Amino acid sequence: MSGPPPGAADREPISFNVAICLNDPSKYSETFVKRHVDRLCNGRTVVVSRAPGASYPGRPSYSLRGRSLRNKFVSLPRSFSERVYKTDPLIDFFRAHRVGFVLAEFGPLGVATYRSAKAARLPMFCYFRGFDASKSLKNPKYVSDVREMCRSIDGIIAVSRSLLSNLAAAGISCRQEFVIPSGVDTIEFAPEEKRPGSYLAVGRFVEKKAPRITVGAFARVLANNPDLSLDMVGDGPELEPCCALASQLGVSDQIRFHGAIDHAAVKHLMKTSAYFLQHSVTASDGGTEGMPTAIQEAMSCGCVVIATRHAGIPEHVQHNVTGVLVDEHDERQYAAEILRLSKDPELSEAVAGNARTYAVQHLNYRVLQARLEKLIEGEIARARL
Repeated sequence: MSGPPPGAADREPISFNVAICLNDPSKYSETFVKRHVDRLCNGRTVVVSRAPGASYPGRPSYSLRGRSLRNKFVSLPRSFSERVYKTDPLIDFFRAHRVGFVLAEFGPLGVATYRSAKAARLPMFCYFRGFDASKSLKNPKYVSDVREMCRSIDGIIAVSRSLLSNLAAAGISCRQEFVIPSGVDTIEFAPEEKRPGSYLAVGRFVEKKAPRITVGAFARVLANNPDLSLDMVGDGPELEPCCALASQLGVSDQIRFHGAIDHAAVKHLMKTSAYFLQHSVTASDGGTEGMPTAIQEAMSCGCVVIATRHAGIPEHVQHNVTGVLVDEHDERQYAAEILRLSKDPELSEAVAGNARTYAVQHLNYRVLQARLEKLIEGEIARARL
């Protein structure tokens, strides 16, 4: 069941297309981006991609790769201060497909497209989701480009307040700033009968997910409660070291490494797992989460989330209410909280129920999408005045 977002029937029919600027249409792991392309504004969308020759099924597509725009700047009249490209096929693409609004997914896509959007006099927002408002801010050129972009576009959106704080600390601000999490399909991700003693971790095996800390903490717990089991889903450079660590600690039978598996299999594990583990940390390159999609999905599935006080996670996971939080890199406390909850079924049941209720009320993508659509329609109406 997908259907239109709440309130869609009360609005006038959409008569324009939204250009969604994304990295690569083949990256279907970015479910939040795919959802925007497929469903935003009743599916009236076209795609602008950084991938060479990439196309999105059923959508007009334009590839940014390979276009040369050097030395093609011209000046507009004084009433419009933005410099524009003299020859820009992206502007032609916007006009040919009746684009009325541009939404850039991730900061670098905004930087790559905002001049064309403003030259075409189209309102535009840029969505910040994680790396683009954390580790990318270590690059002075990127910071300068984003500052310039934000002086030109109409608004920025972040999936968490923490990302807006990161941007502000780098001297980046915009006329309008909003926090709208990516959200989750709370109908698709709903609880099923939970397997006793089942724990789950889903995410790439990379530094900012700190999977070795999860393995080490769970091994500590197994020393006190050997009947528990952990499924770890994902791939990446930390997978082999984690497998080796589990073997070294003698817990290979209780910690199962699935690698990358399909969406349906992940969803089944989410629905049937009692607990969800994610020890997100700030990586050595400065990279952080925004608000992890996997945590939103786990909350919607009624899992007890045990995570870290990191980035946007505490904005939704309230300690001992909708989940449990520990400090980054504190493996001992992480293990203690996992063990505490495993021995307190009443608290676990209450937290799981609260998490599901919170997800339905605050992380339902249909409600969040309706918010975004209202903002888009408001900017288009303002541009027509």
